[in-house]
Amino acid sequence: LRPGGRFIFSLAKTDSYVMKDATPLAGGHYRINQDPLGVRNGGVFRAFGSKAEIVEELRGRYGDLSLGLCENEYYGLYEKVWIGTARKAIL
Repeated sequence: LRPGGRFIFSLAKTDSYVMKDATPLAGGHYRINQDPLGVRNGGVFRAFGSKAEIVEELRGRYGDLSLGLCENEYYGLYEKVWIGTARKAIL
């Protein structure tokens, strides 16, 4: 991403369905073990429990940050995901 470019993202929330029984790793990362869809097992996610965690993670590298939280009941799965946009810093 070029400096000044817009970063659009979604991030797992620590209490989302996909994080159930995930193995905690260093630095807020988790190994997925019980993906009900069966496609992310063994994958590593960086999950966030709060807006403050995201702000801290992006501090110094991104500005003009806007965040939202989606909480959806999706065919029996309770999905929680942060969505956001930020502008990459010009260093």
